[in-house]
Amino acid sequence: MSRQAIKRSTNAMHRLDVRNVHGIDHADNVTVETNNGKCWQIAIDRTPCNYGGHRAWWICPRCGGRAGVLWGDRTGFACRHCQRLNYASTRVKVSSRPFDRANKLRERLGWGGGVANLPGDKPKGMHWRTYGRLIAQLHRHSIDAMRSTDKATARINRMVANMGLG
Repeated sequence: MSRQAIKRSTNAMHRLDVRNVHGIDHADNVTVETNNGKCWQIAIDRTPCNYGGHRAWWICPRCGGRAGVLWGDRTGFACRHCQRLNYASTRVKVSSRPFDRANKLRERLGWGGGVANLPGDKPKGMHWRTYGRLIAQLHRHSIDAMRSTDKATARINRMVANMGLG
């Protein structure tokens, strides 16, 4: 696959979430200033909510579609599709996902990463019920990660055996 065929990730872009911009309740557009001093005018659209009020959306400067988040680089801001971006999580191998999920839970619990590391203490202020739920999820993801490791080890052992090295 050529290098140009690989999409860029959202991790390398500036995120502009319409929900985090204050003072756009009655504005038709917003001026966004970047760190390097460039200013971008971005239009806003609104849709009514079921129980009153409205929801604000960015109007993508390139395609004119509605988006809740615009992604920016030196060329300007646009929706994820116009920027040809994907999320970093879509690049993770299926066999690595249990490790990532376990590490994310360990991070939430304030522990170091690594499914083989010893658990730490319950975080101060966390309810026991929440702590128990997170520990159960962590155990499931850790077991899935170990199964993934077992499969990879078995595959490597078969390859070595087929090569006549083992």
